[in-house]
Amino acid sequence: MNLSVSLLILPYRSHFFRLQILSENQLVAGRIFEASEQRGGEGGSSLFNTASVKKIMIAVSLLRYARRKKLGDDKSPLIYLLKQKAGDSKVYTIDMLANEIESIGSLSAEDVSHVMQSFVRAMKKVLVSGNRLKVNGLGTFFLTLTCTPAEVEKDCTVKNVKRVNIRFWADSTLRLVNDSVATTRSGANNVCFEIVNPEAPATGGGGTTGGGTGGSGETPFS
Repeated sequence: MNLSVSLLILPYRSHFFRLQILSENQLVAGRIFEASEQRGGEGGSSLFNTASVKKIMIAVSLLRYARRKKLGDDKSPLIYLLKQKAGDSKVYTIDMLANEIESIGSLSAEDVSHVMQSFVRAMKKVLVSGNRLKVNGLGTFFLTLTCTPAEVEKDCTVKNVKRVNIRFWADSTLRLVNDSVATTRSGANNVCFEIVNPEAPATGGGGTTGGGTGGSGETPFS
């Protein structure tokens, strides 16, 4: 979804209403400001007060699927879980994010893209040195190893490291919650879900507002 910041001034009697549309990933926030004219003083002035805030959560489409409670056992009872509908999500590139940031800020997409590419290069240097990288508001990047075990101590050498993994631990301010069971409804970190028909066409990222029911078990987003 590519939404640029728009500004609309609507006169209404002696008041003005300013509607500002912001886009941030899959969150669209509409803020209505009321402007009341102040009399007195040279030329007068305008004072803006927040009248109301409305948030529209874009729902993530989910599908129900069944599997055996005990995998590989045909006599095990069926259980039902949820997974994201294939084709409803898209991969954002640095250039796409740069365009999003340009639409809500003062930096150009080219400047944002250059900074993000420089950040990736700098992050790589930090990680290959064995250090961790903590990005406030995002999380911590760190390394783990996949090592082949050895029965004899002297046979356990650096050559036993078969794979180096980059891991990510989300910052507490970034951890997302299911909106349908969240303590605070429509919070900034809430994810809204809806269960859809398997035959429904893919939306390519986003849907209508709704709150699906959750299920036990963890399935990755597509």
